[in-house]
Amino acid sequence: MRRRALLMVFQSVLVSLTLLGLPLAILAPAYVWQSSQTSQDQLTVNLSRYLDQIGTRDLERTQQAVSNWQRVYAPESEINIDQREKRIYHAGAVDANWQLYSHARSAGGLYVSLRSSAVPVIWSAVGAVCAVLICGAVALGAGTAFAFHGSRRLAAPLIYLSAQAEQVGSGVVQARIQPTGIEEIDLVSEELSRSGERIIGRIAKERQFASDVTHQLRTPLTALSMRIEEIEYLTDDQEVRSEAEACLEQVERITQ
Repeated sequence: MRRRALLMVFQSVLVSLTLLGLPLAILAPAYVWQSSQTSQDQLTVNLSRYLDQIGTRDLERTQQAVSNWQRVYAPESEINIDQREKRIYHAGAVDANWQLYSHARSAGGLYVSLRSSAVPVIWSAVGAVCAVLICGAVALGAGTAFAFHGSRRLAAPLIYLSAQAEQVGSGVVQARIQPTGIEEIDLVSEELSRSGERIIGRIAKERQFASDVTHQLRTPLTALSMRIEEIEYLTDDQEVRSEAEACLEQVERITQ
């Protein structure tokens, strides 16, 4: 029973982790990638707005402002700023095969593009998957420990309940076991105790009835036995004596 309860709880935990952990392990990398892309898109929009604020009349001043902005917000990114076919600013280079790309057009007609390496994002996604797997392993270990504890807590009352049922079956009334907190087991234990008390009551009544019957039959059987012995003693007929002896044997058998 304990093994069955342990297996049942373990299977429940495993199914729950599979239904929750597998989608989470799939969605976590997608969420990390989408979050990084959204963040870079917002950076590109902010840069385009920033360019609208500072203007582009003084090209040297604009380039210096964008360079300062890049050092603060996107130091390892590649930024391109074009006005129609004219390149206003270009800095940085991204050689990675996996890239995040964002672009925006400012109100002043500037085309802003920003590229960055996606390798850190990929590592973050891998870290998210590892975190999900670690959490799943911890949850599985906790579920297994809970299954051991729960199966032990469930099996112990059942062992005592089995012993109580065995004693009730043999006619011995066992003291009620302490409540286990499991309603079904407590109900069965109480019913077994009541059944044992009823059985003992019936056995006592049967013994009292047998005692009364024995007492009521002993006196007439003794008188009958004496009467047959008297007949056997007084008769001279051998056949009558044989029948009397047979009757005495039957009376003695009944008496016993």
